[in-house]
Amino acid sequence: MSQTPAGWYADPHGTTRWWDGSTWTDRLPPGAGSAPPPPPARAPLAPVRLWMVLVAGGIVVAGIAAVVLVLLLSGGE
Repeated sequence: MSQTPAGWYADPHGTTRWWDGSTWTDRLPPGAGSAPPPPPARAPLAPVRLWMVLVAGGIVVAGIAAVVLVLLLSGGE
């Protein structure tokens, strides 16, 4: 028989439960059954990243086109 007095203790699984002096009960402390609030929602980043990739790609393509145009107009000299 245990010499631990009845009270709230962490059970072997880390949950706080009522120990009645001889065994664990199903009693949980008040408010223990409520889940913590969910984290705040964040806006998705995928559309922003896609937009940035498209703009960067457009800038690269425009730069290559400008270099090719300059080379063509200068006669390849």
